[in-house]
Amino acid sequence: MSENVDLKQLERRVYSESLQDGIMEILMGFLLVLCGVVMADPKMGGAFIGLYVIGLVMFPRALEALKRRFTYTRLGKAVLHEEEPKPLVGGIFLYILAAGVLVALGLALLGRLTTAEWYRWLPVWIGLCLVGAMTHLYSKSGSPRFVVYGVVAVGAGFAVGLLRLPGRMDNIAIYLMCMGALFAVVGAVMLIRFLRSHPVAVGTEEGMDDQHEG
Repeated sequence: MSENVDLKQLERRVYSESLQDGIMEILMGFLLVLCGVVMADPKMGGAFIGLYVIGLVMFPRALEALKRRFTYTRLGKAVLHEEEPKPLVGGIFLYILAAGVLVALGLALLGRLTTAEWYRWLPVWIGLCLVGAMTHLYSKSGSPRFVVYGVVAVGAGFAVGLLRLPGRMDNIAIYLMCMGALFAVVGAVMLIRFLRSHPVAVGTEEGMDDQHEG
């Protein structure tokens, strides 16, 4: 039993160290800000859907490319246990659905379940979705910053929901841009600190490139 516990803790520590470069936050921030800018224009609804899908597809590739450039040359690459995609995707879908039902139920109890109010309070739903993602990352890494992200995501959702803005998508756009800016700034600070504290050893970068080409 102690061996299993130690292995789990070791995997969490390795996963946490793999996220100390801030690259994930930078990419998340960039995607959220971009989506927020698109959402600010009511005519760009279709573009938002396309942008979101492209972002989901390209995110892991961009993350891997940047880690190969900045992280693996400094820490090496650890192959971690990957979760089964079908149960993970199914769990994400159920959580997102449950979060939407919870927000709709809250509006209904307050007598505000209208189209305008739904769009106004959608940031709360997005915040709850981010909480789910941050909870998952916290369970895998044990890093307390993901708890902070989750609290801020929900708090910002309620704060933005209190604003009565003229445009139907304005609350959503502002929320996405604010959260995206937060992730991007925090990620940039983390990356700068990571690069300063983890210089590349001579010959390491060339070795990683040769290994990738092979």
